[in-house]
Formats: sequence, C-alpha cells, structure tokens
Amino acid sequence: MPKKKSGEIPEKKPVQEVRAEIRSYIRNERDTILKKWLALKESIRSEDNRRSQFLDKKLKQDTKSLPMNILKFIGTLKKSVRHTMRYKGGTPYSIIRSLFLYWDADKSGRISADELVQCMQSLGVKVSYEECEEIVRYYAGLDLSGEMDYRELLQDILVGEPSVIAFVTQHEDEERDLNELRFEEVADKFVQMPSIVIKFLEAVRSYLAATMRNVGGTPFQHIQHLFQFYDYDYSNGLLPKELVLACRRKMKLQITLDQAQEIVDYYDRKGVGEIVPEKFIADVCIDVKPILTFTELSPRSIAASKKSLAVNPFIPKPFAAPTNKVLEKFKQDVKVALVNKVNKLGGTVASWIREAFITWDPNYTSKISRWDHLQGAAKRLGVTISDDEAKVLITCYDRFKTGEMHYQYLAQEIMTEDAHFLMDAKIVDREFSATSRTPPQVVQVLAKFKRAGDAYTSKSKGRLEARDVLHGTFLRFDASRSGRVEMDAVKAVARELKVADVSSADLMVALKWFDTNGSQTLDYNSFIRQIYGADVTTEALQLPTLRESVNLNTMLKRSFGDATASAAALSLSSTAPGAMDRSSSTGQFSMLGASLGGTSEMTRLPAIGSGFGVKASTLERNLEQVESQAVKMARMKMKRHKILAEKVKVERRLASIEDQKKKIIEDYKARKGK
Repeated sequence: MPKKKSGEIPEKKPVQEVRAEIRSYIRNERDTILKKWLALKESIRSEDNRRSQFLDKKLKQDTKSLPMNILKFIGTLKKSVRHTMRYKGGTPYSIIRSLFLYWDADKSGRISADELVQCMQSLGVKVSYEECEEIVRYYAGLDLSGEMDYRELLQDILVGEPSVIAFVTQHEDEERDLNELRFEEVADKFVQMPSIVIKFLEAVRSYLAATMRNVGGTPFQHIQHLFQFYDYDYSNGLLPKELVLACRRKMKLQITLDQAQEIVDYYDRKGVGEIVPEKFIADVCIDVKPILTFTELSPRSIAASKKSLAVNPFIPKPFAAPTNKVLEKFKQDVKVALVNKVNKLGGTVASWIREAFITWDPNYTSKISRWDHLQGAAKRLGVTISDDEAKVLITCYDRFKTGEMHYQYLAQEIMTEDAHFLMDAKIVDREFSATSRTPPQVVQVLAKFKRAGDAYTSKSKGRLEARDVLHGTFLRFDASRSGRVEMDAVKAVARELKVADVSSADLMVALKWFDTNGSQTLDYNSFIRQIYGADVTTEALQLPTLRESVNLNTMLKRSFGDATASAAALSLSSTAPGAMDRSSSTGQFSMLGASLGGTSEMTRLPAIGSGFGVKASTLERNLEQVESQAVKMARMKMKRHKILAEKVKVERRLASIEDQKKKIIEDYKARKGK
C-alpha cells in the first residue's frame, strides 16, 4: 500500500464500511463486558461454594465426637510430630507419611493393628493391642481389610495446629505437650526429677569435688571408674545392690536399698533394672565447670551450699557409736586391763591398742570384719569376750553398714577417757554394775515399764508380781522363744502394758542398749534383770556340760579287736592299784603291751600323743577317769550338786507361780460368787 504523503487529505471510507466497523466494535465491547460479568459470577459462586464447604467442615470438626482412645492417639502423634519438626524439620504430611511407610510391611500405604503396635512402641508409647485395634477400625471405616489410611488421620492431626511457616517458641510447644490428651509414655516419669535424686546428685558432686582436689582427674573418669569397679555382672550398669556398695565403700555415702531402688528406677531408661551411666554422668556434670574455668564463690553461696549439705540424707554425719550395755562394759574392762599393762610393762594406752588391733589387721585398713579376729584383738588387750559380744561390737562400729568394724573410733573413745601419761594416774573403778553408764533415756524407759508392772500388781492386790507380768508379756510376743524381741514386739509390749509417755525413739535407744548379740533385738531377760535384779526365770541355767566319756575297753576294741581287748582288760583288772600310778603313762602302756603279747603287740599301740584317734588331752582325761575312781566320783558329785541346786531354784519358782495361779483362781471364783 503506497505511503501517504504529508499534506494529503485521507480518503474517506464508505458509509457502510464505517457502520460495519462501529457495529463490530460495539459487539466486541458488549461481549467483553458479558464475559467479565460471567467470570465474576463464576468467581462469586466458587467462593460461595468454598465458604460453604469450609463452614460445613468447620461445623463438622467442631461437632465431631471422637472416642477417648482416638483423642489420645492423635495427641500422641501431635507431640511426636512437633518434636520431629523442631529438631529434624519436615512437615506433618511428610513425617506421618514416612512413619507409615517405615512400619508398613507390605508397602501398601496402609498399616494394620500389629504394625501400629510396633510403631507406637518405637515412639516409647505405652499402648495395648486392643487400643490399636480400635484406632484401626475407626480410621478404616467401611474398609474390611483391617488396615487404616493416613489421609483422614493427617486432617485430624492438623486441627488446632499452627501453620508450617508460623513461628512457635519452644516454650509454647512444651506447654501444648503438657496439656495434650495422649497415651502414657515411658519418658513421662523422667520429666520431673524426684527430690531424692536431686539430693543424691548433690552428694555425688560433693564427693567428686573432694576427690578431684585430692587426686585430680575429671568427673567422667571417677564416675566411670565406679561403674566399672562395682559392675560385678559386666552389664554396663549398676543394680541397686551394686549402687549401695559403690556409695558406702567408695563414696562413703549413707544410702539404703530402698533409696538406691528409687534412684535406679529414675535412671533405668532401658527398662533392664539398672542405672544407665550416660544419663547419670550427664546429670552429675550439668553444673560442673570446665577445668580451666575459675569461679569465685561468694560467702552467701558457700553458706547456702554448706547448709544444703548439712541436711542432705546421703552425706554421713559425724559418727558416734550407739549406746550399748555390752560396749560400755567392754570399754570399762579394756580400760582396767590397759592401766594394769601400762603399770606393769610400760608404754601407753594408745600404743597397746594400736599393737592389739594391727596384729589382726595386717593390711592397715582400720577395719575388722570377722568376730573371731576381734576376739583375738581383745585377748591381746587382756579382755575375753564371747561370740555374741564380738558381734555386738562390730555392729556398733559398722559406720557404713558394710559388716566391717572401724576400730579407730573405739580406740579414740577409749583414749579420750584415758589420762595423759605425764599426768597423775586416775583411780579406775573396777566394778561394773548393771546401771553403770546407763543413758538417761534408758533409765526413763526402765522406770516407766516398772511403774506399768507395779500398776498391774496393785490391781491384783499383790497376787501378781510385777516381774512375772513383765516377763510373761514379753514371752507372749516372743514368737521364736529366743529371749529377744524386735522393735515391733517392743512397741506391742508397751501398748499391752499401757506404758505411758514412751516414744519410739526412746524404745529404740533401749533396744540398742540391751542388744546383746548384734541382731538389732532387745534381750528382755537382761532388760528385766536390770529392773528387778537376777532371778531364775530371767537368767540362763549354768548347768555343767555333759560329755560322753570314752571307755578304755571301747577304745581297745576299736583298735585291736574284741579278743585282744578282753585279754587287756583282764590283765588290768588283776593289776594292783599301785601299779596304776597315773603319773606314769609309759609304764601303763608297757604293762598293757606285755598283756597283749610282748613287743609284737606293743608296736601296734599308738603313742599317747596320737591317742587312739582322739586328742591327747581327751585321752589323758579319759585315762584319768579310768585310773582314779575317787577323782571321777568327786567330779560327778560336784555335777550332781550343781544340777540339784538349779533344780531347787526352778522348783521354788514353779511353786511360786502355782501359788499365784491358785490365788487368782480363788479370787475369780469369789468375785463370780458375789
């Protein structure tokens, strides 16, 4: 088309063409407006539908009533999803989908009740198989395959949760975890640390601080050494008994088996009944500063730490042996014996005590665990003690309840009461009465029991003796008939006798005072003797030991046979009494050898030291009985007198009891007749 030149007048279009263009323009404009209007109407209708769907969905969610187990299941998954998103990232959809795919054995995108149980256990959730079956049935709906999909579950999990891009603090997540309705988890019992665990960690930190000051090292090294040394079954953990041994023997802490069990339960993260070292070490070292860090403590913080350690139940208090009658008597006897040794042989009380105990403690451990070793040490001090007394002493000085006596405390107590060797020697009281050094609390308990017994005597108008009332009441609660009762039985006796104003602490002091064999029981015979004096019903009978004597004829029969023994007995019976001089045992056996047939038979006789298979002392004693009838008769007579004397005491006491019984019966009949 040729270009228009400037200044030229444009050519006019025909009218019909112009009209056609105008009509086309108007038609296009009208169609555009109509299309826009239709698009607007469609957009409005779509928004209305979406709004309606949202409101319907919200109404359905607001009015939806889920079973309790479903709500717990959703809450449990919400907590797990929040924790995973915070520390590992991801979205709820990706986390739930990966969880389903991991536990979906057949990779079908759906899980069964068995797979759900394994899934929940891996999350540390305590859930039963029946509860998992209920969850699967709920989300399976009309599907009878017994497996659930995660789409509807994901929608339930997202309800009430913030958007993925929203900022949520860790504190807000922890608040939702605490307030969420969910299944119980294994980690729930570890959320709040028990007070006893806090106190135990404080005591362990105190031990570590003292150990690192003395020998160096790190907390990890010392704790790891404890676990390795006292882990007797090599399980990489400590059982309650092993923890008790580690605390008492190594860390010198006071701990009971129940306390150890509670500590182990808190740190038993694997469910094997043992304390896990990793978590324990982390908690112990949580407040420990690095080695090169210098922290200046203020006087206020030091005072607060000392105050807290003073009331810590695991920190051992200054040791003091319990008051005990056997212990006081032993210290008194040792003091008398040592004063005599010092006066005769020289030296000091401290040197003699050290020599006596070091002899039986060659490793210098300052501990004795065997009662026979303690008897040997006491014998070197010049004091003889029985087995029960030795056990009592070990129990009194067993500071850490390990069955070992720390004898340095006994030595300190004895030397504290002893005068310095440069001072004038004090007069030592060699008499030890039943009430000597009795604690005031024990004296008060004895007086209260005596008043209770006297009250029963007054009520019976003298027909009952207070001693019999008290002794009989103890006998009723002594199930083992051993002459000793435990603490519960002592309390029962006090209630039965209506002993006024006596506390459990006072009864415990009395029990420790009258514990005569280290078994933590009260010897009520000794208890009654200290109140009313000695009596046949409360003291052990001192009867002579009856031994089965060995007859010479019997020994000969065992060694040489019946014929030879008969010939030897006939030869001995025909021998004059003067020939049986007991000071010449060799002559006796020479004569016996001659009667047995000369030197050939004599060579078969054993020497007196070998003694026919018995000890030499036993053989000599039996030969003396055979040789001298007068000595034998005198000894038997003394035995008989002892037995008869004890028999008279018992019969007298039984007669007294029978008289009291008759008086009580007569009084009862008289009152019943009235």
